[in-house]
Amino acid sequence: MSAGNSLGSHITKRESLVPELNYDIVSYIMASCPRGDVSSLMKTCHAYYSIGVPILLRPSDGFHKGSKSFYDFMFATSPGPPDRFRYLLDLEARFDPNKPETLIIPRLLLRAMNLERLSIHGADELMEFYPHVADSLTKLTEFRCWSVDTPGTGAIEWLKRTTAPIARLQVVLFIDNNTSPVLDILPAILKFADTLVSLELVNALVGPNTSGILFLKVREIKILMYHVFGYLTPGQNIIQSFPNLEVLHVDILEMYEEEEGDGDEEAMDREHDFNVGEVTRLGVPTRPLKELQGNIISLYRGGYCSNWPVEKLTVDDIRCKPEFHMFLPIFDLIRPRVLSLNISYEIADINDYLSLAFEAVSRVGTVEDLRLNFWFHFDYFFNPGTDASTYSDYIVPVVDDFLSELSMPLELLSDTIKRLTLRCHTDSWDLDVGLIEVDAPAAGSLYFETIPSLESITFELPQMVDVTEGGRVRCKRHEETYTRKEETPRVELMG
Repeated sequence: MSAGNSLGSHITKRESLVPELNYDIVSYIMASCPRGDVSSLMKTCHAYYSIGVPILLRPSDGFHKGSKSFYDFMFATSPGPPDRFRYLLDLEARFDPNKPETLIIPRLLLRAMNLERLSIHGADELMEFYPHVADSLTKLTEFRCWSVDTPGTGAIEWLKRTTAPIARLQVVLFIDNNTSPVLDILPAILKFADTLVSLELVNALVGPNTSGILFLKVREIKILMYHVFGYLTPGQNIIQSFPNLEVLHVDILEMYEEEEGDGDEEAMDREHDFNVGEVTRLGVPTRPLKELQGNIISLYRGGYCSNWPVEKLTVDDIRCKPEFHMFLPIFDLIRPRVLSLNISYEIADINDYLSLAFEAVSRVGTVEDLRLNFWFHFDYFFNPGTDASTYSDYIVPVVDDFLSELSMPLELLSDTIKRLTLRCHTDSWDLDVGLIEVDAPAAGSLYFETIPSLESITFELPQMVDVTEGGRVRCKRHEETYTRKEETPRVELMG
């Protein structure tokens, strides 16, 4: 239908009260509406229904408690023929053979031949009972495969069977017994060498068969190992299979039983010694990187602090004071222009940490963009319909107290700093976005007077929207940016 056409010719007598609007205008408006509003508009007339179907199904979620209504909608025979599958491009779903309501997923995948992005939870079970679904999805470009308490062999079987041009692949294993299986992932994905650009492995050990395997188009790799005891990395020099790498994220962590005195430096050294061999076995890049991210132990002990400059460095999971001494050697070697520090608000001596970090930044003298991300860890569940004030009453005092007691030694920062960002996040399974609604600290002349080179300072804080059916908090990010030339901040709400 041309841009000049209206919906008037498609509206029946019963629908005459529906406004006669340009087709493209209605499409644009509906594409900007929340999914619930789109669903309501679709019930007003056939024309709006036809516009709403592709909008409603991009992306789709068969994972939450409302999945039954989603599946009923997909397979409904009225109104009109069930041609909705051709609009289904993005899907997240969970398969569990012990839950009858999820048994419809194989039927859905067999008909969703245009699917481009898929996140499947329970891939091992799905491939065990319905291996042929991997054959039908020939247009997948993004595949996220999650296995829970299973060895991850379903992901490998899927990758071996599919002919899809996968560009982004994520393999995640959730394991309770703290032992990670070894998967021959690289041989299985060699068929995607011409399309694969991003690979993420979580608790999935790469098998030893890596010799001679090259992925020339891969630009981004994440290798994350969490909550794993006593593993040995079979693969050697895995990173060297990706010679054109630009972005590397490596976090090798393990949980250990806390004992008296585990917070001292001697205890930390014992912990570090445990995973030194694991990190170094991965190998190091063969060329300079644009972005490097990892917890400070992995960066320091894993050999990733080369003499190459890195455009952006992100340091994760800083919680213990004994890690502070690793800052200077890391910064001296990497010399980033953009530095992002992820810091737990629970860390002891946080002001001492900031002093050492700022001293390291000044000593290196290359950082222009400094981003401080403070993470708040909460274990709290909100009931659907919870008022925003309840959310604020619970969390905001903690953040307010933290910010009021935080003493940032700004005078230690280098005069190369042009942009400073302060973010407050929460890190809890029941919070979708995890931003907290608090007032930004007074961004008066203090920052600009103390840091002569500073051009702008940004505060990213949250604004709660609602609590979803599953009890998850939905927020928007409230961003305020102050510059030297502006007396009032630029305010932006970001989804």
